[in-house]
Amino acid sequence: MKEKLEVIGKGLEVTPAMRDQAQKKLEKISGLFAPDAEPVAVVVYKVHPKTNEQSVEITISTKKLTLRAKTRGTDTYECLDLTVDKLAGQLRKAKTQLENARTKDILKDFNLGEADEGETPVAVKKVKKLDLVPMDVDEAIARMDALGHNFFVYLDSSTNLINILYIRDDGSFGRIEIERN
Repeated sequence: MKEKLEVIGKGLEVTPAMRDQAQKKLEKISGLFAPDAEPVAVVVYKVHPKTNEQSVEITISTKKLTLRAKTRGTDTYECLDLTVDKLAGQLRKAKTQLENARTKDILKDFNLGEADEGETPVAVKKVKKLDLVPMDVDEAIARMDALGHNFFVYLDSSTNLINILYIRDDGSFGRIEIERN
């Protein structure tokens, strides 16, 4: 990526070859951005001492959009390839969604062209209605696990606020508490 690129090593020293490989791989997707988008890419190489696994995390930001992908494995360069592939997929998906939603403001950051005039927006394929029953976080985790979902919406019994429980990339749980205005 010819624009701004920062390469960071956590638990390892970033070699010139690692930096060059990151730049070379990111140049493949830099053509998806408009010339005036000014994307900033941060590549983080990391070694996980307990498992001896390696990971590559890439974050690309413009003024209107931030994309992030991460891959773990045994080979740094393979992780880099897979992470860049994930980012390319995210960019293609964002392009389709933005074109379908006719969100021209964000489209300006991409070299993607305009949506056709007769194109219809993406249709919602399924709508679920929830009856929010008050429960604590432990019960919410148990229900989410029983359903096999990676997120769960519930009414917290102690705060009476809507919460979203989700599984983070590292396997731990995260919780979003929605405050009412």
